[in-house]
Amino acid sequence: MIRIDKIRHGLKYAEIWFPNDDWKNVKSDMIRLHCLPTPDGFKESEIEMQHTRWTDLTADEEELQQKIVSKTFKYDIRRSYKDAVEIRHFTSEELNRDDTVIQLFAGCYHAMYEEKGMDISLDADAVKNCAQNGHLVLSIASFEGEPIVYHSYLCDKDIVILWHSCSNFRSDKEMVNIIARANKRLHWEDWLYFKAEGVKTYDWGGVFAFDSDNGIDKFKEAFGGIPHDYYHTVPLGHSLIGKAALAAYRLHPKEKKL
Repeated sequence: MIRIDKIRHGLKYAEIWFPNDDWKNVKSDMIRLHCLPTPDGFKESEIEMQHTRWTDLTADEEELQQKIVSKTFKYDIRRSYKDAVEIRHFTSEELNRDDTVIQLFAGCYHAMYEEKGMDISLDADAVKNCAQNGHLVLSIASFEGEPIVYHSYLCDKDIVILWHSCSNFRSDKEMVNIIARANKRLHWEDWLYFKAEGVKTYDWGGVFAFDSDNGIDKFKEAFGGIPHDYYHTVPLGHSLIGKAALAAYRLHPKEKKL
């Protein structure tokens, strides 16, 4: 069970992935559950279906290579080794000792969306809380000593979920190609890293639809993976204060976002 604690509008807010029965004992005003196998036990208005893809990491390395559907992606991964891109994985323990990497990650994340004309920032506090709870791994691809691609993962014993992915944007065409190849290779190296750690399943962090024209969906599809569905809840009141806040929000939904 993966848990992240936040404070929103003065309320304690918990997000939990792959919850077991212990989620009911969590001390929080609001709660949201992710990756439920069925919608059982919840009202239709409380539940949302999520599509994703799963890659089986119990396969050997040759079988994992065969799972990558795109020949271009396979070539780009091999080519990235010739680019002299370096790969590094940071555990929760390492990130707790020094959060400099998280700060650099947050900067890259904001800059990526700023380049797209979007004012989106990384929730660094949530990332740090995930590390404090021992459920974060951050992977980085670097070129000539400079980080160019970041991936973050929510990690449980048998499964990891791709949480964030961001890359540096450059106008130089050669560098753009190096970064694109590094991103694909980093996913491959992440597979091998988690496989060595005994993780069985790599979750691609959701897709909008299977066999869609969405660019991100097509990127994930090119790596193969088995289509998989599960369910998330909307934010739920979990204490008397949380239930009261949720009721007030429903009366005035445009005033605050829970």
